[in-house]
Parts: sequence; structure tokens; C-alpha cells
Amino acid sequence: MSTATFYNKSIYFEELIKIEWAVFGVLTWKDPRYRAMTGLGIDARDKEFWDFIMGMCVELRLRSKYVGVYKADEFDPHKHGHIHFLIAKDGLAGVEPRVLVETLKENWAKGQCYIEPFDISRGTLGGASYASKNPQHELPSKGLIRLFKKNAIEDVLF
Repeated sequence: MSTATFYNKSIYFEELIKIEWAVFGVLTWKDPRYRAMTGLGIDARDKEFWDFIMGMCVELRLRSKYVGVYKADEFDPHKHGHIHFLIAKDGLAGVEPRVLVETLKENWAKGQCYIEPFDISRGTLGGASYASKNPQHELPSKGLIRLFKKNAIEDVLF
């Protein structure tokens, strides 16, 4: 029997595991102002992250209001902030996850990035669990909130 590590889960966790994901990623920053645990550090990461996602949408001609993105800040033992994120398949207008990954990797120059197509063989629970483990500050996009609502309606109807 395998053992599982349980983390302080996202308040959105139950909804996150219902989503079909296209991309999983982790972003770090070189600049210490962006790694700080302060409100200013969190605000700076938020702005950089959402600008990064908006740039991807513009480059790939995606309607940002339909792209489902989950973003959570996490801090390492040295209290350096980084971001975990997921991008949902719904709302991608046929853009393949591989193309998303290539576009995102090409456009991240602020630090290190680990971005890959979501690996369903690891299980939806595993990816959503890792991306939302110990979130210190989390934000779903409007597109993701739309998916949460759509899933809630389907849960009631079916």
C-alpha cells in the first residue's frame, strides 16, 4: 500500500480535480523583489504572471477570458516565492498543449521555468494536488471560474 503526502490544500481543490488540464508549470524569479514573501512581492509576481499569460494569449490568438488558469504562490524553506500554475484544455481553441509549452518557455526570461504538457498518466488528482499544495496566495482566472460554474451545473444536472 502506498503512502500519500497530504498538504494544506487549495480551497479550490475539489474543483481543480474535475478539470481537464493542458499544461503544468512552475516559475521562479532571479530578482529578489519578486521572490519576497511581502505583499509587494506577491503583487509583483501576480502582475508578471498575468502579463505572461496575456502575452501567450495574444501570441496564440486566444481569448483570455476563456482560458482557464490556476495560479498559486508557494514559498521554499528559504522563503523565496515561486508560482505553480495549471492551464485548462477548455478555452484553448484547438491549440495543442505542446504549442502552449513552447510559447511559454520561449517567453519566460525572469528566472527559471519548468513547463510541460499535463501528464494525465500521473492522474488528475496528482497534478492538481501538486500545483495547489500549500498555496500562500492563489488566483483562478475568469476562464477557470467559468469552468467551475459549468462543472457545478453539470454535477446538478447529471
